[in-house]
Amino acid sequence: MVVRNHIFFIWFGLATLVLLGFVYFLLGGKGDSVREEKRELVARKRMLAAKKAKTSEAVASILCELGESHPYYRHYTTLCSLLAIAGDGKANPTLRLTRGDDPGMNDQLEWQAYGNQALWRRTFIVSFSSTQHENVAMWGLYSKPANEAVCLSFPRRVMTDWIRDLKDGRYQIKAEIEKAPGKFEIVDIQNEFVDIQLGNVLYGGDVRKDGTRVDSYRMDDQVLVWADFSKELSNEQFHGCGQMTGLLKSIDWFYEQEVRIIVRLKQPLRIAGKVANEDDIRKIKHLFLTLPSDGLMKLDYVLGPCVPPKLQELFTQKIKEVTKAKNVGVSDYNGKLKFRVG
Repeated sequence: MVVRNHIFFIWFGLATLVLLGFVYFLLGGKGDSVREEKRELVARKRMLAAKKAKTSEAVASILCELGESHPYYRHYTTLCSLLAIAGDGKANPTLRLTRGDDPGMNDQLEWQAYGNQALWRRTFIVSFSSTQHENVAMWGLYSKPANEAVCLSFPRRVMTDWIRDLKDGRYQIKAEIEKAPGKFEIVDIQNEFVDIQLGNVLYGGDVRKDGTRVDSYRMDDQVLVWADFSKELSNEQFHGCGQMTGLLKSIDWFYEQEVRIIVRLKQPLRIAGKVANEDDIRKIKHLFLTLPSDGLMKLDYVLGPCVPPKLQELFTQKIKEVTKAKNVGVSDYNGKLKFRVG
C-alpha cells in the first residue's frame, strides 16, 4: 500500500510538471506580447507628457524615465575593451565615459550644434543601443577590429540598480587627468560633485544652412513636431538647456536607438581636496564608473558576426574566465556578413 502511494505521488508530480510546462509554453509568447504592449503604453504616456511639457527640464525628465524602461542595454565593443573594463581582477570592473566634446567622438556635430556649449566640457558619456535585436550598423561602427567584436547586454534590472547605487555613492567615480602630455593620473571624484542620468536620446532638430532648425523630432518609434511641444517652450531655449545637453542628436543617427549614461560635473568641483578651475576640468579626459564586483557576471555576451570560428571557442573561454558569466553566444550573422573596408 505504501509503495502504491509513493508511485501515485511520483506520477502525480510528473503529470503536474508536464501540465505546468505545457501551460508555460502556451502562455510564453503571450507573456512577451503583453510586456511589449505594456512598454508601448508607457512610451505613449511619456509621449503625451512630452507634448504637455512647459520646460526643457520636463522633457529631459521624460527622456530619463524612458531611459530606464528598456529590457536590455547593448554596448558594442571589442574583446580588448572588455578586458580593459574587467581589469586585472584585483579591483571592481569599471566602465569608461568620454567627454562629450572630445575630438575622438564620432559625431562632432552634436557638441557644436546641440545643448549648452559651456556644459559640454563637463559632460561625459557612455552609449548603449536599446534595440531588442542585433544592430548590424552598430557592429560596423563600434566593434573594430571586426574579428574581435563583442556586445555586452545589460538587463534592465542590472542597469537600473547600478545607476541607483552610483547616485547613492555606493560605487566610486574616478577621473583620468592629463598631468603632462601623455602622462595621466587617476583620482577619485566624490559623488556629491556629479549629476548622473540614464536617458533616451531625442533625435531631430537638424540645423539648416540658414541657422534655423528642422522642427521634427523622434522619441522611440514616435514622431514629434515642434508644434507638439508647449508654446511656452522656445526652440532655442530647448536646445540650449543644460539638462538636454547630451540628450539631443541629429535624426541621421536614429538607427542607433541610443540610451546614454551621462555624468555631468557640478560647479564648484573639488579634485583631491582642491577647487578645480576650468583649466583643470579641460584636463579631465575620461571618467570611470565602478561596477559591482559581480557586475560583469550578470551580463549577456554575443561575439560579433566576423569573429572567425577558430577564435570563437577561445574568446568564449576568455570572456567566461574574466567575467564568470554563463551566457556567451555568437551573432546570428556569423559567417553571413561582410563589412567593406576602404
